[in-house]
Amino acid sequence: MDWIISDELGLTVGHLVGWGAASAMIVGGVAPYIPQYRQIKKTQDAEGFSLYVCLTLLIANTLRILFWFGKRYELPLLIQSIVMNATMFAMIHLCVTVRKKNQIIRARERIFTGAIFMLYILLCCVNGSAQPDETAHWLGQRSGIVGGEKPHRFYVTTVMLPTLGLFS
Repeated sequence: MDWIISDELGLTVGHLVGWGAASAMIVGGVAPYIPQYRQIKKTQDAEGFSLYVCLTLLIANTLRILFWFGKRYELPLLIQSIVMNATMFAMIHLCVTVRKKNQIIRARERIFTGAIFMLYILLCCVNGSAQPDETAHWLGQRSGIVGGEKPHRFYVTTVMLPTLGLFS
């Protein structure tokens, strides 16, 4: 027997309990990550947190969101998936930022586009050169750079080349 709080709104205890349960379902999945986020941010140490958990939850919640378009289910579950994906992206961002700051040996920032990187590897093989400067110089001469511009330099660590199977 539901008693009515307000005749004008038609608000019953059942509605309040339903909204409370839906809110708890939405926030309940995210709640355990709030203390972890705060601890990682405070200590600047993300060693105990696995990014594979984030990956698994991102895949599961994304599939659940996509499933909603095929067969509609309750709206709180959809909202929970969206909130959980946002939380996982926040956790990944924090962990990657903290791990990057805590790197003992800072590697030089390198940006390779796929085509240029493959061209560079191919040129290293053709030239028979394991020296990045020679190939980068050759690549700069062939790229049509004129005037006082410096050719772009491409670096690949010598540790990376044997793992690609190009040099033994």
